[in-house]
Amino acid sequence: MALNDRQLKVIDLYAQGETVTNIAKVCGVSRNTIYADLDSKDVKAGINKCLTEMKSQAEKKLTQSVDILVEEIKKLALTSKSEKIRSENLQYLLNRIYGTPTSKVADVTEDKEKEEKFDLDETILEFNNVIELDTKAK
Repeated sequence: MALNDRQLKVIDLYAQGETVTNIAKVCGVSRNTIYADLDSKDVKAGINKCLTEMKSQAEKKLTQSVDILVEEIKKLALTSKSEKIRSENLQYLLNRIYGTPTSKVADVTEDKEKEEKFDLDETILEFNNVIELDTKAK
């Protein structure tokens, strides 16, 4: 189904964060009409596409200025008068370089728990069976 001009306007305004009330005023329709539009599969797809494009554009802008941003974070971490700001920025830089320590420890221990399920009783029974087989063979 093709979207009409109002639905395209609804998609644009909603993706920009406008409220249903404001969208209804701008489009000259009731809020119920806007809710019905937002419930439409085509409008939902349009909103998702619009949000994805906005996110992609924002990521491109950040990527283009990443060197400047990192230098500013380093500057704050090293020269800020506030100890809290210095500490938070240093921690952020370290976490970006080495990863967040708690998440790595949690991941490793979870994997070890899965691998190291050792049942002592079962192991003793296996040894006893081997010993019994060995004595029967003689």
